[in-house]
Amino acid sequence: RPLNLSTYTATTHPSRRPPRPPPPSSAFAQPHRDMSETKIADQDIPCHFLCPITMELMKNPTMNEAWQTYDYESIVEWYATGERIDPLTRKPIRNVQNLLPNHLVKSQIAEWKQKYPALKRKQMEREDFRLACELYTREHRKEKEEVGLVNSQSKEEE
Repeated sequence: RPLNLSTYTATTHPSRRPPRPPPPSSAFAQPHRDMSETKIADQDIPCHFLCPITMELMKNPTMNEAWQTYDYESIVEWYATGERIDPLTRKPIRNVQNLLPNHLVKSQIAEWKQKYPALKRKQMEREDFRLACELYTREHRKEKEEVGLVNSQSKEEE
């Protein structure tokens, strides 16, 4: 699609928006709920799927002349502010309209988004197993201590 820098201004840049509130701490506390509607928590997104400008999940990964990948809208807004350098490498950019879609990253993001509920479920199952082991160990230790106390008391009575 053609690059239209006139529609973007510095005030509409995503970094100027108020920050998103953090996800609720109980977002994944219910182990047996439907994971198909799971919201993606920011800390769960692989860093190479985040736009380096906005630090948000890229919707339309695009490479610039320096072969760096950014979200299309973010890099267009960057150039609309008059910048003519790459935000990451700081190399000068000769042609700001030379943007290429990064189909590989886009397909990787789509695949990851599709697998995310299963990955989150596995992570929850591992955490549940760890907690169950911890609880079992505590209970087992408590039983041993109680048996040890009973045995020592019965020996004293004899």
